[in-house]
Amino acid sequence: MVLLKRIKIVFLNREMLKNLIKKNLKTYYVNSFLGISWAIFIPLILMFVLSFVFENVLKIEIENFSLFVLSGLIPFMFFSATLTQTTNSIVENAYLLRQFNLPKEIIPLSLILTNFLNFLLGLLVLIPIFIFSKLSVFYPLFFLLFVIPIFLIFVIGIGLFFSSLNVFFRDISHLLGILIMFLFWITPIFYKTEMVPIHYRWIVNFNPLNLYINLFRDILLDGKIPKVKFISLSLAWAVLSFFIGYSFFLKTESKFLKRI
Repeated sequence: MVLLKRIKIVFLNREMLKNLIKKNLKTYYVNSFLGISWAIFIPLILMFVLSFVFENVLKIEIENFSLFVLSGLIPFMFFSATLTQTTNSIVENAYLLRQFNLPKEIIPLSLILTNFLNFLLGLLVLIPIFIFSKLSVFYPLFFLLFVIPIFLIFVIGIGLFFSSLNVFFRDISHLLGILIMFLFWITPIFYKTEMVPIHYRWIVNFNPLNLYINLFRDILLDGKIPKVKFISLSLAWAVLSFFIGYSFFLKTESKFLKRI
């Protein structure tokens, strides 16, 4: 199968992938006083802002609202940062594709994995806050070992799809901000799915980010073991995203150099 052979080629070029990840990390945090600590501070700052607005202005009554928001923000910020950076990755790194004979997907993959490392760091540092808030969270944390890789596979598929699509339709990069803002509002980051009117709830339920964020929230906030059906559904979305995104990338990559 072409897809499996290509994954093997990427694995054989893992040193190149590692070097690009290191380069990305240096680029992100060079001359930055706080450096990689921004992976922790940004979601915390956003959490406090959203908590202030929705608790004090809009009077939303959700128990542990700050942690409720944080448990949704962490995965969403990984998704949005990855989507933003990978969409322009092929166009912005055209010189690499012309100078080196490397699998083209290594470029968006390096950005995805760089953001994934930031996501993991922020998550690891913030997990004690959830444990301190609710000790019953400790045991279900084990299930993050299933949820996190599944979510990563889903994000890889989305990232590869948009990175290749933007080569042919540059308007994608201009519309991306609107798309991410739309996803932010239809994803239950600062509200519960049950709070959405029943005749609009299908919009939220059709959004796969809803599924992933609720899985993180079940584990981090509620200390619950995710139901098998939700794990299975999240895996199905991940496999579908990965297969479609990677297949589309491989199908179109032969035309990249002509378009960039």
